[in-house]
Amino acid sequence: MHKDIETKLEEILSLVKKCPENLQEKCFELLFNYYFSNQGNQSKKSFDPSNENPSQEQITPISETTGGDEIKLNQIHTKVRAILKNGELTLDDINNLFYQENSEFKPLYDDLKSTKMADSQIRLTLLGSFENALKDGEFKILVEDVRSLCDTHKCYDSANFATNFKKSKEFFTEEYKKGTTEIALSPAGKKELVKIASEIAR
Repeated sequence: MHKDIETKLEEILSLVKKCPENLQEKCFELLFNYYFSNQGNQSKKSFDPSNENPSQEQITPISETTGGDEIKLNQIHTKVRAILKNGELTLDDINNLFYQENSEFKPLYDDLKSTKMADSQIRLTLLGSFENALKDGEFKILVEDVRSLCDTHKCYDSANFATNFKKSKEFFTEEYKKGTTEIALSPAGKKELVKIASEIAR
C-alpha cells in the first residue's frame, strides 16, 4: 500500500516539473487531490483502446465534475479527439496545457516559447481556439479574447494586430478585416495548432 502511494507521488512530481514554475504548486495540489480523492476507482482505470473513439453521447459533461480535475479523454469533444489519433499530440500534452476548474477548461501554460510579439499573438489565437474546442468542438475564438490573452502575456501590439493575422491568413477560414469579431481555424491552422501545442506542452 505504501509502495503504491510512493509510486504515485513520484508520478505526480514528475508531471509537476513539466509545468511552469509559477504554476507548479497549483499543479501539485490539483494532481494530489485528484488521485487521493479517487483512489481505488477512477484514478486507477486504464485507457481502453477499444473505446478510443466513443460516441458523442459518451462524453462526460464537465459540469458534473468538481474543480481541479485532470482532463479525461471522454470529457474532450470528439472533434478534438480526432486530432489525437496520429499521436503527434497526446492527452498528456493537453493536461500539460489545460486543467479543469468547475465547468471550465483553463490554461496552464505560461511560456509561449516565442519572443516575437507577432508569433505570440498567433500562438495564443491557436491555443485559445483549442481551449474552446475542448468543450464544444469548434476551433474558434473571439477577437476580443485574443486581445485579452495578448495583454495578459504582454504581447499585445495594437498597431500590428490586424497585420499579424493577415500575414498568417492560411491558418484561418477567412482573412482578418475590420469588423471581424470571431476567428476560426482552417485545416492548416489545426495542423499548426498541433505543432505549437505539442511544442509548448513539452
